[in-house]
This record gives sequence, structure tokens and C-alpha cells, in this order.
Amino acid sequence: MTTQLYFPDVASNQQDSIFDPHLLVTMENTATGKAAIFDFVTSG
Repeated sequence: MTTQLYFPDVASNQQDSIFDPHLLVTMENTATGKAAIFDFVTSG
């Protein structure tokens, strides 16, 4: 599987020809910085 994920609130997302809002990561602040979270679901 190959995919591309996107960071929220990035202006260039809308200019990306393959942008899909379903591929936005969720950002969280942590004690050491930021963490990006995305749940992958596969079937097969």
C-alpha cells in the first residue's frame, strides 16, 4: 500500500491535485512536541 497523508491547516493542500480531506492527520501537542495521528484500515 502506498498513500500520502496531509497536515491540517496547510494552504497548499487545496492546490495538490490528489488532496483528499480524508487523509488529514490529527495533530496533538505532547510534552516533547507535536504528534501526528492517523488510523489506517485495510482489508484484503
